[in-house]
Amino acid sequence: MASVAAGRATAEFSGGVAPEARIAVVIPDLIVDEGRPHSLGYSNSHLLALKFLRDVAESAELPLVINVSHGMNAGAHDGTSNLEKGFDLISDNGRLPGIAVVKSAGNERDSHGHAELTLATNSCEKLCWESISRQRSKDVIELWFKASSKFRFRLADPNGKKTPWISLQEPSQHGQFATQNTYSITYSRFDQDNGDSRLLITIGNGNAVSICPGIWSLEIVSIDVRTEGTIHAWLERDRTKAIRFTNHLSERTTLSVPGTSNYVLTVGAIETAYPLRLTEFSSLGPTRDGRQKPDISAPGFQVVAARSGSVIGSIAMSGTSMAAPHVSGAVALLFSFLVKQHQSDAHWHQPNMAQVMAAITQSSHNYSGRWHMGFGFGVLDSQELITEILG
Repeated sequence: MASVAAGRATAEFSGGVAPEARIAVVIPDLIVDEGRPHSLGYSNSHLLALKFLRDVAESAELPLVINVSHGMNAGAHDGTSNLEKGFDLISDNGRLPGIAVVKSAGNERDSHGHAELTLATNSCEKLCWESISRQRSKDVIELWFKASSKFRFRLADPNGKKTPWISLQEPSQHGQFATQNTYSITYSRFDQDNGDSRLLITIGNGNAVSICPGIWSLEIVSIDVRTEGTIHAWLERDRTKAIRFTNHLSERTTLSVPGTSNYVLTVGAIETAYPLRLTEFSSLGPTRDGRQKPDISAPGFQVVAARSGSVIGSIAMSGTSMAAPHVSGAVALLFSFLVKQHQSDAHWHQPNMAQVMAAITQSSHNYSGRWHMGFGFGVLDSQELITEILG
């Protein structure tokens, strides 16, 4: 990814988008104490990384483009979490000159990690997911919905054993199934980030060797629906990919956090052949609160880049993680070009994140002013971006 953004050319690699840019790499520490959520480690390590990189750039008196390709599903996907706000604040909500943050959209479109269902008052539904026999310590599922709607919930394991009902009167349940798998379910009506309701389910292996394989289900009964009654559910990602929803599947609203932040350039992945095609894995917008993300798209299918751990080797890889550094490199190229153009002008300032986001979308291939849930506002055009900024 670093080579796509700013790598030098070799015999096997044609070079990155901005090969004269300096590269600083931060490896996040995602390890957290036992019993604490993976998302906490992600949030803490990435917020510390943002601050470190901004300090490095300020010390060098250089503009900064931050490329982030690792995301998560935890949270409401609406820009209100501490992590999303932290990504916005690093650019002072888009106002700080010479700093930009780029995030891959995520590869969640075809992973069956998001479900969406709508209930009427006094109705019921069942949300199901499949667990397979892969070793991991826990599964985490989050449901988000408007607090004006009230529901009750009951979890069932693959053997049909059920937990007590969870409701606003009994908002928390912890226990163990006959399989020795453990469960913890918490219903929070007014979340501190956005005032919406969240149901958090954690299933652990407990004293069993593994989490029970088969179909798990969540019964949902609506008590009072004062809005459209829509519930969004996400499975938290991990390396095992051991669970997936089996009903109420939705490819929309699958962007990984913090690509749901307001002032982060979120990038989808396309194939490079014409007519243009969005890759099957590239996550789709909008955000849960209806904002138009991703912003733009770039090549992310079989992209040739430097092979990690080798001196001269190259490798072809696919993913939105390969699309995002094309955009990061383009913004770095823009910043570098403007530094050279105005290096004798002490009163000149680099464009800020808000200006870069407007320019990069409006200078894209196929720009029409209309947003697409996968392509964003178009496909990256680095040359037109510079032309757009220069006027």
